[in-house]
Amino acid sequence: LLNNYRTFNQTDLFISLTHLKQFTRLHSLTLDINESQLNFVLERINLNTLTSLSFNIGIYDNRWTDTTLSFLSSALSQTTFRRLELYIRPETKSRIAWPVNCTIRNLTINNGIYMDDLCKIFQNSPYLNTLIMNEFPKMMNKNLSLRFRQLTSLTFKDFCIVIDELESFLLLTPSLIHLKLIGGRGMLDGKKWEELIQRNLPQ
Repeated sequence: LLNNYRTFNQTDLFISLTHLKQFTRLHSLTLDINESQLNFVLERINLNTLTSLSFNIGIYDNRWTDTTLSFLSSALSQTTFRRLELYIRPETKSRIAWPVNCTIRNLTINNGIYMDDLCKIFQNSPYLNTLIMNEFPKMMNKNLSLRFRQLTSLTFKDFCIVIDELESFLLLTPSLIHLKLIGGRGMLDGKKWEELIQRNLPQ
């Protein structure tokens, strides 16, 4: 479901014409809608069957934030849940209650996230092997002792940091096999990239 200038009121029309509780075997859901609409949809579907959830909140409503977080935590708690894509405020991400031994394997974060929150995610997600991010984590701590050993694939979609910062992050990912970087002027120094790859991606 998508709300934009080309599909104005599409979500409200869909909701008014559809009995969402009939979707008893829904496995994948992608939403780009307002927070109140998001909660209306999530309240009426069977979260137990979801394996993949992607949502972007277009217009926030603080009256619904706690409910949004509750639905999200419920989805993450399902043993069959595998993929999550988020486009929500960093401060909202900080409030997500990640269940212990979350079964998620693929996580996409389409805007900022604090490094502490990313660490919390990996501490509770032993199967999380693929991470895609638009931005480098905020407030990176170079003295972290935690290692993201389960991570084998990492993508930065809007790469705009210096190589040294990236290398500090790669020190946290000793099992990394696949690294993809998109964009960024700092990517023009081929010699530096060759050396970085040799040091951090020996596989």
